[in-house]
Amino acid sequence: MTKSFSKGSDKRGCSNEKSALSFIIPFTSQAAQEDITSSWQRCRDMGIDVHCTTLPAINKAKETLNCLLNEWESIADLGGSFEEVFRLASEESECAVFYVDLELNIIMQSGNELFLKHLNSLNLGIGANLSEDKIGTNAVALASRLQRKTFIIGSEHYLDIFKNYASGASPIFMTDNIPIAYVMYIGNSAGFDHTLQDRLNQYIDLQNHLTRLQFNNLELSLKNEMLHANNNLKDSGNIFVDSHGLIINVNKWILEYFNLAAEDILGKYIGKVFPELTKVWDGLQSGEPLKNRELFFHQSFGKGSKLIVDCIVQKKQGETLGMIISLFESKLQPKLSSKKDVHDAHFTFDDLIGISPIFCEAKNIAEVAAVSNCNVMIIGESGSGKELFAQAIHNKSDRKNEAFISINCAAISKELIYSELFGYVEGAFTGAKKGGAPGKFELANKGTLFLDEISEIPNEMQAVLLRVLEGDTVSRIGSSVSIPIDVRVITATNRDICSSIATNQFRLDLYHRLCVVRIDIAPLRRRKDDIPVLANYFLQIFTSKHKKNILRITSEAMDYMEHCVWLGNVRELRNVIERGVIFCSSNELDISDLPKELGKHHKDPVPQIQNIAHSGDSLLQQFQEKLDEKRHIELLLKERNNNKTLVAQDMGITRATLYRRMKFFGIK
Repeated sequence: MTKSFSKGSDKRGCSNEKSALSFIIPFTSQAAQEDITSSWQRCRDMGIDVHCTTLPAINKAKETLNCLLNEWESIADLGGSFEEVFRLASEESECAVFYVDLELNIIMQSGNELFLKHLNSLNLGIGANLSEDKIGTNAVALASRLQRKTFIIGSEHYLDIFKNYASGASPIFMTDNIPIAYVMYIGNSAGFDHTLQDRLNQYIDLQNHLTRLQFNNLELSLKNEMLHANNNLKDSGNIFVDSHGLIINVNKWILEYFNLAAEDILGKYIGKVFPELTKVWDGLQSGEPLKNRELFFHQSFGKGSKLIVDCIVQKKQGETLGMIISLFESKLQPKLSSKKDVHDAHFTFDDLIGISPIFCEAKNIAEVAAVSNCNVMIIGESGSGKELFAQAIHNKSDRKNEAFISINCAAISKELIYSELFGYVEGAFTGAKKGGAPGKFELANKGTLFLDEISEIPNEMQAVLLRVLEGDTVSRIGSSVSIPIDVRVITATNRDICSSIATNQFRLDLYHRLCVVRIDIAPLRRRKDDIPVLANYFLQIFTSKHKKNILRITSEAMDYMEHCVWLGNVRELRNVIERGVIFCSSNELDISDLPKELGKHHKDPVPQIQNIAHSGDSLLQQFQEKLDEKRHIELLLKERNNNKTLVAQDMGITRATLYRRMKFFGIK
C-alpha cells in the first residue's frame, strides 16, 4: 500500500526538496504515521536543518566515555540475549545495533564493521545523542516518547541523511513500564522486510523477558536479606541497588518522603537521583558501606532534613550482588546519636547559585583554592553565604571524607574559647568533664576547621592560635603534652579585616597565616543579576516543601525585589520567598504576597552599616602603610644586626615604642 507524506518548508524558510514526495511504507500503521507527523512538526518548530550532512559532534571527553562504559556494563549484566541481537546484526550485510541509555546517548554498538565505520563518520556512534531535538525524527526518540516499539522506514526520518535507512527501536524494561535502556536496529531500507521485523520483535521480547527475570531474582535476593536482618520496611525508606549503582526498587516510604514517582527513580543511577548518597556508592565500591551515619538531604527535594543511613551489602559466593540502603529519621533511633556524622559539610559548589560576574569570580577563586590545602579567609556581610562557601570548599578538597567542624568565635565567651578550640584534661578546672574533652582542632584532625567571625577572637587568644597554626600541635588545658594535628583552617568575617589590623584589633601576622587565599562575597545589593535566579531557585524548593502549586513569580514582584536593598542578603531573600509561598493563594507569587516590612528598604539609599566587610580605600591604604612599616622594621633589624637601639634611632622612636611595634607585627 502506498501512502503520501510531505514536509513543508522548515522554520527558517528553506525550500524543502521532499515536498509532496511519495514512498512505500509497508510496516507503519495509521497511528504510527500520526506519531511521525507530530514528530516532524516538532522538528520543524525547532528549526532542525533537514539537509545537514553530519550529526552534532560527539562528546569524546574521557570522563564522558568512561561514564558510558560503566552504564553499558551495568545494563549488559541484566540481559542474556544481547549476544543474540549482536549476532543478528553481524549476519546482515549492512546493519548495526545500538544500545542507548535513558538520556538517549549511545553506550554500545555492534554490527557490520564497514557499515559502523560509515555511521561513525556521520557522528552516529558511542557518545552520540539521539534526542529528537538533536537529530530529528528517529526510532529511538519515538520509542522514548511513546514507551513502545517503533519503526522508522526511509524518508519517514526527518533528516535526509537517513533516507536510505530503516530503523527500529524499543525500550528495555526492568519492570512494568519502567525502562532501563533502549535498543535500536539500523540497516539498509532496501533489505528491511516483514521477516526481519518479526525476528527483531522476537529478540527484543526475549531480551525484555530475561532482563525482567534478572531484576526479579536480584530484588528477591535483596529483600530476603533485608527480612533476615529484621529491617523495618514500614518505618524506614529502603533502596535496592545493584552492583553497578542502579536502583532496582524502592519501598513506599521513599516515594512518599521525597514526593517522587517510581519512574523518577527506578532504572536510574543512585548518584543521579540522590547526590547525597554518593558516599554510599563509594562505600559499595570500596567494600566499606556506611553504618548508622547521618546525612543531610537538602535542595534536591526541598526537604532540608537529616536522615540516618544504614547499608547492607548482599554477596553470593564472594561476589557483590548489590546493596540495601535504609534511610530513617534520627528520632526513631535516639541510641545512634553518638554515632551520627554531626560534622558533615552538606553543601557543594552546585548549591552556590548566582550568575553575576562578581559572584562567579568569587566562586571560581573558591573552586581553585579548594583543591589545594591552603588556608582560606572568606569576607562578606551576614547572610551572604560564607559558610556555604566553606562547606563547598571542604567537599571539593581531598579532605571531603573527613570531619568539617564549624565554630562561631563571636558566640563563645572569652573564658571558654580556649577550651572550645584546644580542649582540656580531667581536673583542669572546676566543672571539667571526667576524662577531659577534645577541642575543635582535635575533632577536625585530617579535616577542615571553619572559624566563623574570626575577627571577634580575643587579642590574647590570637597569639595562641598563631602558635598552633605554625607548630601544627595543640595542648589541652591542664596538659603539657603536644598533640600533632593536620587541619585545614577556613575563616570568615563580616568585618573589614584591614580596619581591624589598622586599629590593632587583629594581628597582622595571624592574618597572613589565615589568609593565603582571600574570597570576597559581594552583598546581594551589588549582585542584582542574581536576585531572579535565587528567587526562582527558592520558589522551586518551597513550593515542594509546602506542597503548593506556584508556577512563577510575576514580573512586577521580581522587579520590586530587584530594587530592594536586602540588608540580610541571600538569607533574607530566602525567608521572603518562603513567606511568600506560604501566603500565596494563586499559582503566581505577586507583590501582595511579599512581607510589608520589605517595603521599608525599597529603593532607599543603602544605609551605613558599621564594620561591614567592604569599606573604602582609606582603610586599605592604612593596611598597606602598616604592612610597609613592618617590612621597614625587618629590613633595619637585618641591616643593624638586630641592634634595637640603632634601629630605634634610625626610625626616630624610642626603644620601648620599637618593642611595642615589633610585638604588634609579630617580629621576633
